[in-house]
Amino acid sequence: MAGTLPSAEAANAYYAEQKIIRQREDIIGSKNLARTTFWSAIIILPLSIPMYYWMKSLEEVLGQETSYGGVKAIFFMSAVLILLSVFCKRSGKRRERKLNEKLRQEESTHE
Repeated sequence: MAGTLPSAEAANAYYAEQKIIRQREDIIGSKNLARTTFWSAIIILPLSIPMYYWMKSLEEVLGQETSYGGVKAIFFMSAVLILLSVFCKRSGKRRERKLNEKLRQEESTHE
């Protein structure tokens, strides 16, 4: 970037601003991931209900016990997605709070 910015101070300010922009994008990405995983879990969970009854009807027709592994896997996957959602949401909020505190401190030192 030699020659594009007027001074080293301007370059430092530019890169500091770019760092803040990347941090904000990471925070937004974390919140989007939290939203996506939560709704994925909510959408996946109702699939287990018809699957459970289908397995139960197969058990009656075949006259033997069937494995409920698929149903258990859906419940497990939903639980994991919800936990991931909670983790991403808290992580995003924590990073956003830290960034805002840092920006407030910088503003108060400049004033």
